[in-house]
Amino acid sequence: DQLHRRYKRTRDIDDWRAFKNAQRSFKSTLKAAEKQHVRIEVNLHKDNSRSLCKVANDFNQFFQSVGKRAAETAEMLALRNNLNISTELEPQNRRSELFSTELFKFTPVTCTEVPTHNNNNAVE
Repeated sequence: DQLHRRYKRTRDIDDWRAFKNAQRSFKSTLKAAEKQHVRIEVNLHKDNSRSLCKVANDFNQFFQSVGKRAAETAEMLALRNNLNISTELEPQNRRSELFSTELFKFTPVTCTEVPTHNNNNAVE
């Protein structure tokens, strides 16, 4: 927050880089914590397929709602601050109309897929 405010005040490229680096670091830490949490939950229920299925359904619902809320919040903040949100593949002058489908792609898994993913170490 402070780094972003500093960049908005100065518009200095070094302040922007500091903000982006901090943002990447935060996302990386969050992703690692998320993986660890998933691994712990799956390992706790690995011998009980009913519980494992419930865990998979809970994760599906949670991550679907998180992606949608994050996309909506990103659009609202961008509009409020006159910012252009684009993916790396989009030209900078094109405003994205479908934030939730373009920026967040989530594929839910079924209960039968969970043991397969777990055996293939997909949760590591």
